[in-house]
Amino acid sequence: MTCEEIENRVIAIAGEHTKLALEHLEIFGKPGSEKRCVEIHERIEQLRQERVELIGR
Repeated sequence: MTCEEIENRVIAIAGEHTKLALEHLEIFGKPGSEKRCVEIHERIEQLRQERVELIGR
C-alpha cells in the first residue's frame, strides 16, 4: 500500500467509526437495541485493529 492509500483508509476508518459511534448514541438503551449495540462494538474493535495494523499504533 502506498502512503496515500494508507492515509485514505485511515480517514475512511475514522469516518466509519464516527458513524457507528453516533448510531450507538442514538439507539443505546432503547428496547431491542442490545444486538445492534454488540454488533457496533465488534465492528469498532475491528476498525481499531485495522488502524493499528496500518499505522502501528
